[in-house]
Amino acid sequence: MNRALRFYILLPLLMLCQRPFAAEFDAEPSEGLYDAPASKSSASTDKETSVSEVPVALRAGRVPTAFTLPRHSLHGDLDFYGGGGILTKAELGIFPRFFIGAALNVPGLIGSGAVKLVKEDAQLLARLMVFKGNESFPSVAIGWDGPAYSGGEARGLYAVASRGFKTPLGFSYLHAGLNTPVLETFVFDRDMRGFAAATLDINQSTLFFEADEFNHASGPTLATGFRFFMDPISLGLEFRDLAGNRNAAQVSRLLTVAYDGSF
Repeated sequence: MNRALRFYILLPLLMLCQRPFAAEFDAEPSEGLYDAPASKSSASTDKETSVSEVPVALRAGRVPTAFTLPRHSLHGDLDFYGGGGILTKAELGIFPRFFIGAALNVPGLIGSGAVKLVKEDAQLLARLMVFKGNESFPSVAIGWDGPAYSGGEARGLYAVASRGFKTPLGFSYLHAGLNTPVLETFVFDRDMRGFAAATLDINQSTLFFEADEFNHASGPTLATGFRFFMDPISLGLEFRDLAGNRNAAQVSRLLTVAYDGSF
């Protein structure tokens, strides 16, 4: 996709965050990422029963969620995947419901082979929460994500809904959405993709399971993993290609290191 078209996609997101529409965002506390849903029976003053102990993830593995960063906060990810590749993502919370960032994929960085980059390996990131969820409805967000890495497709333009539930083990979240990496020559039956994920927060850990790239000619990809939070750092281990339906691909392991801070 050429850069001019990408600019016109992201421009409406930026315009939505300008005054006077942004006044609603500024009036809210910076709660988008760290809020967990309170049940109807929970007292608002009971923090231990209404707020999760870990940040709500911006992504469950590869799958995006509908949550955003608090204002003046930042989040960074380093994903180490097979073949010595590294994917770097950095996001800045501009408004409580909007963040923008950048991603760089460097395949084969670790090792002795040549490092080859293409223009698609550097991408913009952006997400706007268009509806903040409540006890009856999920949060809904639209955004742009990329690049492709570790055998998967680029996310591209997406819309996602996320809903949280309180369980005896901790806070659980369900995420589902649609995306397409193709815009200029988009054909619905060929280029539309679907994804879904479930996450569970237990103490200082988050477990997840995801199914991605529905409607792909080779079938969806399945992955699972966990993250352990040691404020402000978190470490994660993911297991991908569980179904082995992409040319009988073996299960691969991916290590993630993340940082949450402020600016």
